[in-house]
Amino acid sequence: MFDANDFTTTSGAQPAADLGRLVDVAVEVSVELGRARVTLGEAMALGPGAVVPLDRTAGQPVDLLVNGQLVARGEVVVVDDTYGLRITEAVTETDPAQGAAELAGLSEHPQNPPLAA
Repeated sequence: MFDANDFTTTSGAQPAADLGRLVDVAVEVSVELGRARVTLGEAMALGPGAVVPLDRTAGQPVDLLVNGQLVARGEVVVVDDTYGLRITEAVTETDPAQGAAELAGLSEHPQNPPLAA
């Protein structure tokens, strides 16, 4: 993921002291199983028992997002009686456009089938 050495100022000095102040900042972590694109009418018709097909197949890695940014992928596991995520791959932003495309749902996922009732 990130290393304090990855961040430098324009003078080349390491801002390690500044990063140390950030370790206690709370961030939102979420896991995304997949996405679906539906019409407004389909969304308004959703109710108990409706099934929304997602753009991923069972067994495909799910995304771990920190403050909305894709940082890793993994597999869903059960820990005691709760869900967890086993990280299988860290995502490095070598291509920011690729990361943005994935978050926007523009990556190469199969088309969503119609909603099932």
